[in-house]
Amino acid sequence: GGQRPGEVESNRSLLDAKVPAALWADLKQEGLMRADAPTV
Repeated sequence: GGQRPGEVESNRSLLDAKVPAALWADLKQEGLMRADAPTV
């Protein structure tokens, strides 16, 4: 966890990062994620 205000803000902004749908598909195809795992 963040110890300084800047770290907390940086960590929070990472929650808004967009993960490409192709990455989720690749992870599922390689068996690194369950096929029925929800992705948003």
